[in-house]
Amino acid sequence: MPRVKIESLDPTTFNERKLSLLKQFPEGEMTLGQATKSMRLLLGMTQDEYGKKIVGLSRKVVSAIENDRHNPELETLQKIARPFGLKVGFMR
Repeated sequence: MPRVKIESLDPTTFNERKLSLLKQFPEGEMTLGQATKSMRLLLGMTQDEYGKKIVGLSRKVVSAIENDRHNPELETLQKIARPFGLKVGFMR
């Protein structure tokens, strides 16, 4: 699989992509892994950087989450969501 290019985004593009992501995820249009990867890429970080600076996990664990092969604990979900002003909640 080809590597995704990490790019820095201007504030307008960042906000547009963030709003798009925030609409897609609650609608069930993307998995937790896809949303995590999208958020990481919006921040312009590699898996290693994101793991160390944001969630406190290794690159391998971040990769497993992004590929929907790992179910993160609640604390990890909260760390993933925090940079985007999101809170993790439960559905009834």
